Amino acid sequence: MNEDNKNLVRHFIRDVLNSHKVNELDQLMSQDFVYSSTLIKEEKNLEWIKGSLLGVFTSFPDFKAVIESFNNKDDLITMKITLSGTMHEDFMGIAASQQAFTGPGVLVFKVSNQKIQRIQASLATNDYLAQLANPASKNDI
Repeated sequence: MNEDNKNLVRHFIRDVLNSHKVNELDQLMSQDFVYSSTLIKEEKNLEWIKGSLLGVFTSFPDFKAVIESFNNKDDLITMKITLSGTMHEDFMGIAASQQAFTGPGVLVFKVSNQKIQRIQASLATNDYLAQLANPASKNDI
């Protein structure tokens, strides 16, 4: 079961985050799926999450998540990642700058019945946005 869980989460990273196939979420997520992050307390609407990801992928067409480390215990998978992308469209009130960002993040997945039930994301959002608004800040991370 642990290997199946790892493969499910790898599928999410590979196909959703790196290949930008948001419709894959329909087969990966459980009916009672919940997403929470640094900016979002709790979101259960899968269509909203798809729309948000499409907005990220539109603004950052080269958006990628690289898995740095992977921890698996029972139904929980913790993953340290590095996110990166180059801004081609306006994003969160910042005008398109053609600037790149890169930075760390941690994703914790809860898997139940071979579906992702919860994703809790701890992201350095302020650092990412600072890099986009002020390219010199990349060296500060």
